[in-house]
Amino acid sequence: MVRSTPKHPLLEVATALGLVLGVLLVGCSGTPKASPSPSQGTASCTQPQPAPGKLSLAGLAYGPSHMGQDPTRGSFPSSEEIEADMPTLASLTHYIRTYSATGPTDAIIQAAAAAHICVALGIGLGSDPVVNASEMTAGERLASNSAVHAIIVGNEVLQRGDLSEEQLRSDIEQVRAKLGRAVPVTVADTYTQWIQHRDLANDVDFITVHIYPFWQGVAIDSAIQSLDRAYTQVQQTFPHKQIVIGETGWPSAGPPYGAAVPSAANQVRYLREFLNWAHAKGHVYRRRSPCSPGSASFGRLECLSLVGR
Repeated sequence: MVRSTPKHPLLEVATALGLVLGVLLVGCSGTPKASPSPSQGTASCTQPQPAPGKLSLAGLAYGPSHMGQDPTRGSFPSSEEIEADMPTLASLTHYIRTYSATGPTDAIIQAAAAAHICVALGIGLGSDPVVNASEMTAGERLASNSAVHAIIVGNEVLQRGDLSEEQLRSDIEQVRAKLGRAVPVTVADTYTQWIQHRDLANDVDFITVHIYPFWQGVAIDSAIQSLDRAYTQVQQTFPHKQIVIGETGWPSAGPPYGAAVPSAANQVRYLREFLNWAHAKGHVYRRRSPCSPGSASFGRLECLSLVGR
């Protein structure tokens, strides 16, 4: 007999909002660089104390699209819709991540600041230099807001082959040069790319790494052991850097990948075992909030994501 798995409390919140959640965690290896303290007038980025029977999280990666909205077609949520999301986010966390500096990101940062939520600002980079320039200009401008506590320059651009390491390092240097205040800077990419591009660690304040046992073709029975090996490899490669697992997860639907089989049951199992692993390691774990509709399917594992303290 197959028994249904009870929903996690935060997954029930996501269902109510028409959103999808993901997961993140922070692991400190060695002595990480200290991040600047929050500016006066902003709230602490630390995890809020949960209400009885509720869950609080160290961070959420926030994709603001609501049902029927598609950012690839220029359909974005209104400022009012973004503001309406903030009370729910603030009840769960004091820290959110974005993946772009354009579109509704200005409104997100304004609403987050009003709700006393800190932001890790993503600068979306790709193969189009014109779009990249627009993202970087917007990110440099938005970084002046005291709600921005970290900047993520690029998301898996090395994995996709959109930029070379040299180009990415140049972009990081440009962003740092334009910042009017000290803000920690990182790059988000897969653990294999970090291992292959070790010198890139010299250009960032902390490492944001994506680890997906599913994409390694690992069966669900061995998924957390696979994640632990990958995390340990990154930790040993960069012993003096703070390491953030920016994305991890398991799809609920789609074709299998090697021995990895998508299903709702496997997705819930992976989430539960990941959180248990994080607790056992003594890490601070984070989860993900809104993504585009349908993001739990095969093509949207990236919705399970990041934020470093």
